[in-house]
Amino acid sequence: MYQRTRFLFIVVLCVALSLVVPARMQVQAAPDATTYLVNPAVTTNLAAYWPLDPSAVGMNQDASGNGNHGSKVGGVSISSAAPTLFANPRGRMFDGTDDHIWAPDSASLDLTDAMTLAMWVYLDNTNQQYLLSKRPAAVNAGYALSIDHAAQIRGEIWDSSGTLFTVTGGSVNTGAWFHVALTFQRNGNMVVYKQGTAMNTAAASSNAIGVNNGNLVIGAASWSTNSFEVDGRIDDVRVYNRALSAGEVANLAAGKCPQAGTTWVTAFDNIQCALAASTSGDEIWVKQGTYKASLDGDASISYTLKDGVSLYGGFNGTEALRSQRNPSANLTTLSGDLNG
Repeated sequence: MYQRTRFLFIVVLCVALSLVVPARMQVQAAPDATTYLVNPAVTTNLAAYWPLDPSAVGMNQDASGNGNHGSKVGGVSISSAAPTLFANPRGRMFDGTDDHIWAPDSASLDLTDAMTLAMWVYLDNTNQQYLLSKRPAAVNAGYALSIDHAAQIRGEIWDSSGTLFTVTGGSVNTGAWFHVALTFQRNGNMVVYKQGTAMNTAAASSNAIGVNNGNLVIGAASWSTNSFEVDGRIDDVRVYNRALSAGEVANLAAGKCPQAGTTWVTAFDNIQCALAASTSGDEIWVKQGTYKASLDGDASISYTLKDGVSLYGGFNGTEALRSQRNPSANLTTLSGDLNG
C-alpha cells in the first residue's frame, strides 16, 4: 500500500516518518536495504528539463534551474495519460498539424563536447516526426532526435564543420508509451536507446557539436515548424550536457533519476528521485534545505511515501552514520509554498 501525502504546509524533518535501520548499521536491518542520499548541491548536468506536468497548458517550465522555459504554439494540449513509473500526472499532446513547444536559444542549450536527449513518447502514427531539435533553417549546426521514415529512432548531430553524423535503430509502434534517448560523446560514440536499451551505436565526430542561435523545438522540426510534427504525446523531456552511461539511461527508462544516489557525491538532488528509487526497508537521508514536491510549480504534485521507507532530515552532507545528523543545526523543510 502507498500512502498519498500532500504537503500543502511546511513540514520539518526532525524525525523519521517511519523507522527502518539501514543495512550498513547492522541493527535489525533487511539484508538488501539501501540508504539513499539527497543533496540539492549535487551537479546533475541538466541543461534543461521540462517535466510537462502543470495543469495549465501554457506552463512548460524548465525545472533545471537554467531558465529555458517553453512556450506553446498551436493547439498543444494537456494529456492526462502519462507514464506511470514516476510522480507524473500529465504530459503534453500534439496533433501532428501545427503544434509544438519552443524555448529560446541560450548558452546552456549550446551543447558542444557531449550531450544526452531523453524523453517519453506515445505515438498515434509512425510517420517521420521530430521529437526535439535545435537547428535553424539553412544552418548545418545543432542536434535532433526524431522518428524516421522507417519508424526507427534517429539521432542527428551537425558538428562544427557542418558535417552530419547520424545513428538509427529501434523500431517504434503506436498506442503505448516508450522511452527514447540519444547520447553523444565527442571522439567517442553516438548511441540511440529505446526503453533503456541501446538500439545502435555509431562513431561520433571528433569535432564539437555545431553551435547555433536558433530555438530549441519540442514536437516539430526546428528549421520548419510546420514540418515533421509529432502526432501523439511527449513527457518528461531532458537535455544533459554530458553523455549519460547505459546504466543511467536505463534508470531514466525505469522511471528513476540517472544518478546512483548512494553517496553524498552521487546523491539525488531532490526527494522525488529518492522516493522513486526506494523500496521497503530503505532509508532516505536529506541534507539541510527547503524542498518542494513539484519541480515546475504544479500544485497537484505531492510526495508519495512508501510503506517501510524511512525519511530523515538534519544532515549537512558529510555524515556516514544516521546518528551523526543534527536536526536542530541542519534544518530540513518540506514546503508547500510553490511561489516562495
